[in-house]
Amino acid sequence: MKNKNIIGIDISDFSIEAVMLGKRKGNFEILSYSRYRLSPDIVENGKILNKKRLKEDLNKLFKLAKLKKMNSKKVFISVPESKIFSRILFLPKNIKYSKLAEVGKLKAEEYIPEIKENLISAVKILPESKNYKEIFYSAVKSEIINDFIDVFKSMNIQVVGATMESISSFTGLEDSLKKKTTLLLDIGSRTTIASIFDKNGIRDTININIAGNNVSRILMEKLK
Repeated sequence: MKNKNIIGIDISDFSIEAVMLGKRKGNFEILSYSRYRLSPDIVENGKILNKKRLKEDLNKLFKLAKLKKMNSKKVFISVPESKIFSRILFLPKNIKYSKLAEVGKLKAEEYIPEIKENLISAVKILPESKNYKEIFYSAVKSEIINDFIDVFKSMNIQVVGATMESISSFTGLEDSLKKKTTLLLDIGSRTTIASIFDKNGIRDTININIAGNNVSRILMEKLK
């Protein structure tokens, strides 16, 4: 897949953001970008409430694109942490590499409060330690992803992939930070996503119910 043919989409409760990247001299460059504010009754806590209106606003988003038109028929979406189950799993060292993903998904059933038939899951195998093997397991309810696929399909656009919102944010940081243990705070309107990363990627992430709206309310109260 060519990067320049894919639009990255982030849909939150109050806004949609899109970016299209290309490559130039070995580095990425922004070819096009756009942002559009959503009404609060279209998406709530990562779940689509009104597919028709979201489709209308996505069309407006693409029309407002800066630098050049967003005319790609492929998108890559980010899914909010509030809709994702994730966990680092520690497995016995004697498990064969080819069996790690399968065993990891079985192990995850001990922690995930949802039957596996209702989930779309992904497993990342981490570098081996002296005493055990680690994998990062993540899953989202299939209905969440399918709702997004339905909206884009109605626009004749293909969803080619999805990632966690925190991983999407971390990707944009300086390369030097990606080699260190880093706490990334993504402060939204309703929630703050706190995620810990190290040189192997994401280690843990939680949602905190203190964010921009709380700060604005306190400022209004204190400053009258």
